[in-house]
Amino acid sequence: MSKSVSLVNGVGISFGCVRILIGAFSVVYLLDHGLTLTEIGWIKSFQAAVIVFVDIPLSHISDKYSRKFSITLSAFCASIWLYLTGASEHFYGFLVAEFFNALSLGLMSGTFNSYLYDVSKNNDKMKSLRKFFTISEKSFFFMGIFSLVGAVLYSQNNINVWYISAALMFLVFISSLFLPKDNLNKSGNSATLKETLNNIMTSVFGKKSDTKKFIFINIVFSMFLQILIQYWQVMMTYSSEFLDKKILLGVVFFAILMSQSLAGLAIERSKNKLVLKITLSFSLLLSGSFSVISMYYPILTIPSLCSIFFTMSTFASLSLSQLVENTPRDIRSTLLSSLAVLSKIVMFIIMPISAILINKLGVNFNLILILTMFFCIKYIITPTDNRE
Repeated sequence: MSKSVSLVNGVGISFGCVRILIGAFSVVYLLDHGLTLTEIGWIKSFQAAVIVFVDIPLSHISDKYSRKFSITLSAFCASIWLYLTGASEHFYGFLVAEFFNALSLGLMSGTFNSYLYDVSKNNDKMKSLRKFFTISEKSFFFMGIFSLVGAVLYSQNNINVWYISAALMFLVFISSLFLPKDNLNKSGNSATLKETLNNIMTSVFGKKSDTKKFIFINIVFSMFLQILIQYWQVMMTYSSEFLDKKILLGVVFFAILMSQSLAGLAIERSKNKLVLKITLSFSLLLSGSFSVISMYYPILTIPSLCSIFFTMSTFASLSLSQLVENTPRDIRSTLLSSLAVLSKIVMFIIMPISAILINKLGVNFNLILILTMFFCIKYIITPTDNRE
């Protein structure tokens, strides 16, 4: 792997790890500082609204001018968010902090993967392109460690951990200044946002376009992954055996992050599509079996969740790589951000339905996801995945 690609990967991993440093206790911290659940709900809704409105325009700007600049600015905004959260004492202070968090997420959304693709293609042309997108999965190993470190730091001083995170994110910002230049404005791309959106519609719905297939698959698996992320604790506590074992939930969370990291390793090490198909099929069978047996032995809920997180993360990574590879360079970030916004809208409908099903089925809700993934294996693993 070239130095340029390694640097981009390093910045991406560092960005995720610093954010996860406060991920395990951010809501608890707000509650400890006098906010009510209703006020926290308003803050999270405000964040979602800002992202929906700024995500696509910011990604269009990164497509048109510089993806590197967007990534750098995202890290800077994230450091402001972390610092202001630690310094704030009242609702409106936390609201302002969350505005910078939303800007950071909007600047990074869609842009990082497009930038990673460009740098990888320019510096490691002989490598399989799908392997460059295992970064998000392999980084879960480091994120798991950082989540544990963050919990320890929080137990010592719940304010200083925010300042430590802000300082670390500022170092990520400094590191991002040394990322390879892209200078997209020199490529002659002068399309307006409206023209870019029209180009996206043409690219997606053109008669000879395969992009719509990859878009559909990417939305489905991103949605499934979000459902699991939001509700895995509910699946665990569905059995009274786990209700009061908070430490066990922390261990399971770490195991889930490790299984997602293993997904990146599986993609990187797979020699051909047959091996990958066998691996995914076996993982699905394992998860399905554990889900059924867990009705009688609840402890098997843990390997069932880890197995399905491994498979889902693998699917999400493969579908993302195929989508990016089949999207024109000048609209790539905007398209990915448009999908992120669309996914958020779909989630408003799907989440309540998923909650009802999980309430009735518990961990066996996984069986619905498993059956869907079995049917999609042949679309996820394409002949292009054979390239080394």
